[in-house]
Amino acid sequence: MDVKDTRDIKDTNDIKNTKDMFLEWFPPGWEFVVEAMLIRAVQACCNAFVITSTFAFIVSEFPDNIAKLFGPLSVINPLFPSVGEQGSRQDTPAREVTLLDVVRIPGMWISFVTFVFSTMSNGFLSITLEAVVLRKFNISHLHVGFLFGLKDGANSIASPMWGLLCDHLGHLRAIILVSSSLAALSFTLLGPLPGLPLQRTHALVVAALVINGFGVGGQQVAGVVHAMKMAGSGGLPNNSATHGFVAGLWSSLSGGGRFVSRATSGYFVHLFGFRYCCLVVVVLHVIVFTVTASFMLCELLGGKRSPTGGGDPPHPLPGSCMKSCDDDAPTITVITTTTPSEAMASKAITVPRPQVVVNFSDCLDFTPIRWRFMKLTCAVKRFMKLTCAVQRFMKLTWAVQRFTELTCAVQRFTKLLFAVQRFMKLLCAD
Repeated sequence: MDVKDTRDIKDTNDIKNTKDMFLEWFPPGWEFVVEAMLIRAVQACCNAFVITSTFAFIVSEFPDNIAKLFGPLSVINPLFPSVGEQGSRQDTPAREVTLLDVVRIPGMWISFVTFVFSTMSNGFLSITLEAVVLRKFNISHLHVGFLFGLKDGANSIASPMWGLLCDHLGHLRAIILVSSSLAALSFTLLGPLPGLPLQRTHALVVAALVINGFGVGGQQVAGVVHAMKMAGSGGLPNNSATHGFVAGLWSSLSGGGRFVSRATSGYFVHLFGFRYCCLVVVVLHVIVFTVTASFMLCELLGGKRSPTGGGDPPHPLPGSCMKSCDDDAPTITVITTTTPSEAMASKAITVPRPQVVVNFSDCLDFTPIRWRFMKLTCAVKRFMKLTCAVQRFMKLTWAVQRFTELTCAVQRFTKLLFAVQRFMKLLCAD
C-alpha cells in the first residue's frame, strides 16, 4: 500500500462522516426514505473499502502479528485507517485469487460460518435488546445507552486480549470453541431459554451482555486470523491481493449476517417470542462449535497438524516393511566382448541382484493407532469433565432458585405475622 492508497482511505472516511449532512435537505416522506437508503448504501461501500484495504495493509506489513493488531483494529476501525504510511513490503507476482480458490479450502468454512452466525447474533441483539428486554425495566434513556454500550465496551476490551492469545498460543480453533461457548451462554442467560429456572433480572442482563461482548469478539478475531492461516496453507499466494480478498469476504459475510438478522428479527420475535428466538441464536453458535470441533476431531484421528492449531502433530511413520538389497547380497556378473582377441575381463560388469526382505516387526507396529486411541480417550475424558461441570452448574442454579423461593416464603410468612399482630391489636383495642 502506497501513499496514494492511504489518501484514498482518508477520502472514504470523509464521505462516511459527511453522509448525515445530505439528509437535512429532504423533507419527511418517501423522498427522505429513498435518500436515506442511498446514503446508507454509499456508506456501506466506503466502509467495505476501508476494512478491506486496512486489513490487507496490516497483514502485508505485520504478517507475524496479525491477531495482535486486528484486535485493536476491530475497536478503533474508523480511526485506524487514517494513520497508515507507505508500506515497504513488495508483493511477489502470482496468479489472481478467485472465489472458487477460497471456497475449495475445507478449513475456510469454519471462518465463513463464524463470520455469518456471530454477526447474525449481533444484529438480532441490536434490534430486540431495547424493545423487548430493556423497556420492561422502566429505566432512563441514559441507562439504556449505558447498557447498549456495555456489550461493545466488553468487546473492545476482549478483542486485544483475544488477539494476544491468537498470536502467542496459536490454537485458533480452540479459541473459536471457547468464544462460541461464551456467546451461546450469553443468549442462554439473556433469554432465558425456555425451561430454565431463571428470571430475567437487571444483573442477569448486565452479565449476559458482558459475556456476549467477550464471546463475539473472540469469534471475530480468531475467525479472521484463521481464514488468513487457511488461505496460506491452502496454497494461495501470500500477497496483499489474497489478504484483501479474504478481508472482503469477511466484510461481505458479516454484512450479510447483519442484514438477514436485522430484517427478520422483529418478525420472528413477534411470531414466536423472544425466548424461543434466543434459542435459535444459541443453536447458531452451537453449529459453529460443532463445525469447528468436527474439523479438529477429523485432524486428530487423521494425525494431521493444522496450521491453525487444530489436530495434533503427526506421528512418525514406522519403519518401512520393504528393504532394498545391501552390500552382502548376491551379485550377477555379465561379460561382453567385441572381438575375439580382446581380454575377457575388460568388459565384465558386476550388478547386484535385487533382494527384498520383509520386516514383519515393522509392519505390525501399532504405535500410531495406539497413540491416536489415547488422544481420543483423553478427549472423551475432557468432554465428560465438561459435562460434570455443566451438571454442577445446573444443580447450583436449582439451589439458587430454591433459596430464592425460600426467601420469598419467609418474606410472606413475615408479612403474615405482621398481619396477625395487627389483627390482635385491633381485637385488644375493641
